[in-house]
Amino acid sequence: MNPNLQTAILEFLANEFHLDVAKISPDLNLETDLHLTPDQINDLFQRMQDALNFSLPDEKIPSLVTVADLFSALSSSGEEPAADYDETD
Repeated sequence: MNPNLQTAILEFLANEFHLDVAKISPDLNLETDLHLTPDQINDLFQRMQDALNFSLPDEKIPSLVTVADLFSALSSSGEEPAADYDETD
């Protein structure tokens, strides 16, 4: 996986949840640690894809529980970002 995309995802999550990017670990669980419902996770991934210009197959999203799951899904798809993330978007 492109390290720029990984960094952009971590920055996106840090900005979205007002966290220190250094505190976002691969085992961060979207449901239990961030208290998100499945609908909120879908919304989060949609906004993340739009902001960072990448795509995930819809059928993979329900199985993405941790940040590591997201990274793994992107690595297996060979997804590359089209643009760097800008926190001001």
